[in-house]
Amino acid sequence: MKQVQISKQRFKDILAATSHVAHANPERPTLEYIQLEVKEHEIVATALDGYQAGRIRFFYIDALIPFTCYFKPFPLKGVQDIDLITVAYDDVDKVTIITVPTENYGEETCYKFKTPEQPFPNIDKIFSDAQTHDIRTGVDPKRLISALKALTAHGSEYGRPMVYLDTKQSGVAPFIVRRVLDGDLEDEQLVLPMRE
Repeated sequence: MKQVQISKQRFKDILAATSHVAHANPERPTLEYIQLEVKEHEIVATALDGYQAGRIRFFYIDALIPFTCYFKPFPLKGVQDIDLITVAYDDVDKVTIITVPTENYGEETCYKFKTPEQPFPNIDKIFSDAQTHDIRTGVDPKRLISALKALTAHGSEYGRPMVYLDTKQSGVAPFIVRRVLDGDLEDEQLVLPMRE
């Protein structure tokens, strides 16, 4: 079993950046999940719903053991700020187990999520296709507000907020709203332009 420990604040940031786009979709159940990729020096959480995507990255100096797992958004309540949340992946049973310490010392709540049967969309390709930028594109304001709300969920402990808008020249390709915080966190919200 592979695992990683994440601080409560970083786990809250993961939920804030992704849970607004990961929701029930009976036609595409994979989109109900948040994908968590633990790489050698970063953790990347991603979710999408077909209209927008949320991705957040945390960068680490120490090496991590790489794995990918999936979980559905859940409320993070009753956890002290100093607690570490353990995310483990059992690659035999294909289950993600998230262990959250509770307010009561020594007690934990465990959440288990079965890996979705359908493959998760290649979000890296979607984001890379939206990397070049332009000045103008048509976007549904509700989707833009949703993306900006996710970016403002991070507190002032990360410094002065700065948001970047990246889009392609075509005006019909997705664009990215990005916030980079002190070099160790990058939150990206991808929004598809309005369809006529």
